[in-house]
Amino acid sequence: MMTSKEEWGFVHSLKFDEQLEYEEAYFYQNELHINAEEECLEITTKLLELDMYNQACFPIHIVCLTNCMRKTNYSCLLTNFVEHSPDKAIMWFSVGCYNFLIGQNSEARRYFTEASTMDSHCRPEWVGFGHNLAIESEHDQAITNYSTITKLYPGYAQSVDSFKNALKVAEETNCQPQVWETIWINLGHAFRQLGELDIAKSYFQKVVSMSPPNSNALPVLEYIYHVKKEFEEAIIYYHVLS
Repeated sequence: MMTSKEEWGFVHSLKFDEQLEYEEAYFYQNELHINAEEECLEITTKLLELDMYNQACFPIHIVCLTNCMRKTNYSCLLTNFVEHSPDKAIMWFSVGCYNFLIGQNSEARRYFTEASTMDSHCRPEWVGFGHNLAIESEHDQAITNYSTITKLYPGYAQSVDSFKNALKVAEETNCQPQVWETIWINLGHAFRQLGELDIAKSYFQKVVSMSPPNSNALPVLEYIYHVKKEFEEAIIYYHVLS
């Protein structure tokens, strides 16, 4: 029954400092002014202005365009890139992302497949393909696809440091809630891969406390409780998901 402005006014009137740890209180109290992906897009745009075919920058730029839903920015970019690099897997990945963005999932899958055929180690393509399968409710294939990604992306210890740095940036730039949740989820998965289940659990619990029920965090929490043989807690989350 409240307007968006009224909701935020109510949220900011609550005594978070007295109830929560600093990180959580800071998350709730700050206005959501800056989107990290928009900032990242600005940086990659400037880099591509200097080097249109920067192979390291291009995948990040494409992902930012997709997540920020910048359909109009795709056309000229892809036209130039297709003409210049038709034999590059990352080019077909880019075309797949554009089709994914406009809802042409079957076409997106075709281009993601083409990218993986050209380069089986094209990691961005596997991520895009996994998301495509998940949206089409082909969950078993999506899980298999994501498992392939974990083999292509080693280094979970380094990931922990990177995601912790991302938390600092999110704090400094007052990022949107989705950004915090994404970082927490990734940190949780990194610690889970390292076998630090209690630490992993704490990050997934943060996500659930911010946006219950969270379909990305709840299944992992039930899995962690199950592995730790804390079956009563696992059953609670099984019931929430059902």
